[in-house]
Amino acid sequence: MMVQALLLLPRLVVTPPARLVVAPPQSAAVRRFTAPGVQRGEDGGRPARGAEQLLAAMSNAQARGGSVQMCSATRDSDREKLLAAVQQNGYALRYASAELQADREVVLAAVQQYGYALRCASAELQADREVVLAAVQQNGDALYYASAELRADRGVVLAAVQQCGVALCYASAELKADREVVLAAVQQYTCGYVLRYASAELRADREVVLAAVQDDGHELEYASAELKADREFMLAAVQQYGDVLCYASAELRADREFMLPAVQQDGCELYYASAELQADRKVVLAAVQQDGVALEYASAELKADREVVLAAVRQDGDALEHASAELRADRKVVLAAVQQDGYALRYATAELRADREFMLAAVQQDGCALYYASAELKADREVVLAAVQQNGHALKFASAELQADEFMLAARRSLPGHRYT
Repeated sequence: MMVQALLLLPRLVVTPPARLVVAPPQSAAVRRFTAPGVQRGEDGGRPARGAEQLLAAMSNAQARGGSVQMCSATRDSDREKLLAAVQQNGYALRYASAELQADREVVLAAVQQYGYALRCASAELQADREVVLAAVQQNGDALYYASAELRADRGVVLAAVQQCGVALCYASAELKADREVVLAAVQQYTCGYVLRYASAELRADREVVLAAVQDDGHELEYASAELKADREFMLAAVQQYGDVLCYASAELRADREFMLPAVQQDGCELYYASAELQADRKVVLAAVQQDGVALEYASAELKADREVVLAAVRQDGDALEHASAELRADRKVVLAAVQQDGYALRYATAELRADREFMLAAVQQDGCALYYASAELKADREVVLAAVQQNGHALKFASAELQADEFMLAARRSLPGHRYT
């Protein structure tokens, strides 16, 4: 028998005793093939000695767009070389003949090095418990290639999910309902959601679900409706795992006693509250005191509530963006916002930004608020001087005339720790 690899241009041929030769098609340009132990020509080439050179030649062939299939007249020699190859790279099993893919020793060596090589094993060996155990212990996902009988074998599945929790998706229905197996799977979180593969009964099991959400709170998506409506359970989940309120039942998101602790922990959880609670003054106040921008989710009525908005902008000046138009024209509210974040002035009304008395107060809080002043006030010496004295960088927002004014430049240079040019 002859081993050959079909490529787009040259053809790789293995001739006894396991010698690699490149024979180009007649129309192909003559180019030297540089893989170890390989030479162009039809009359033979240097032997590829050992597993490393054989693997290198195979990889070179694949890199050139080809696929490799191996067979040979020297069976014993090929078996030894393949055994050595799969011990270095288990997936080299894909190049083996059907006979060697059914060889128990070769396949065991391959799956111990790379569990996914089980894919290339014969059907008989995919049903061999020892072989499959070795494969899933190296890569739990190899369970996909096991026989149906072994995917229902508790020991095999336990080994698989302990290596990779998501392997639970390949287990039999009976084992997806096995509490010990599912617990092992959710505790071995690697990637993807595991709980979704558990039986409906186990997705309603508190211990199982809590174990699942410990690594990723979003596993709650797959919990039973009963658990998502359980106030005590969901409150513990929210307090421990953070942003999972989106999975709570509608009833809980309309429950004042449930939502208050949630928004006190993360104000923006107000987003998930019922419309009634987004209009609840106590709930909204608690939310904006924790995170001012939670004002975005308050009712229109509370966005026009001076006390609520003041609490919001004092926590985060940017909350001014979500205040009512009336309050964005309120001097006290806007000054409070500017005091927290000078750039919040961009949300103030145009009238306020053109108001000389107001802008004097604003730039004394944060000189860079000058950026949002009207063009007239950017040319006002007193306003600009107040801004520069608070923050030397503010001069770049003044009119061109004042930026070149020697008095302004001197005022900036006189600031402590002067670094301005």
